[in-house]
Amino acid sequence: MKTAATLSLLLCWMAGLDRAQAATPESATTSSSVQDTATIPARDPAFTLRIATVQAGRAHYAQGNPGLETNFNALASQARAAAKEHPDLIVFPEYAISGWPYPAEAVINGLAEAVPGDGPWFKRYYTLARELRTPLVGWLVETNALAISTCVILARMAHWWTRRCVPHGQASS
Repeated sequence: MKTAATLSLLLCWMAGLDRAQAATPESATTSSSVQDTATIPARDPAFTLRIATVQAGRAHYAQGNPGLETNFNALASQARAAAKEHPDLIVFPEYAISGWPYPAEAVINGLAEAVPGDGPWFKRYYTLARELRTPLVGWLVETNALAISTCVILARMAHWWTRRCVPHGQASS
């Protein structure tokens, strides 16, 4: 599945999104129900989806990879600035946390955490989405009992949904 198709699938889950719901912490959960699809309305040709993208850029990496925290913080800062324009979605780049040039494989594998779960990076995307009251598409390294995967996640304010993971080191098709 191509990235655009992945994004398209993720956007389908946003149809039932209620920004006011984000203000109620008791409405937050860490999983999504397939029943969300029942709330997807018919396609409306007049509907406009405002998407903001964030990217660290060459200046950020001019002296090499500044590290995981610096990479995420730079993109989170850009997301905060973008949120002031009230986009419907903010998209982080692939390898947002690990940055460029790619760190050693051991560093990337060390980022692996359960998705959804209580890992530090998963929580940071979720917390940022709630802070901004805007869904985020982000990148994580997911781990389960069988493998480590590159994973695209959608961080919604009320709950998480993720389903597009590729075994680490393999190309997405």
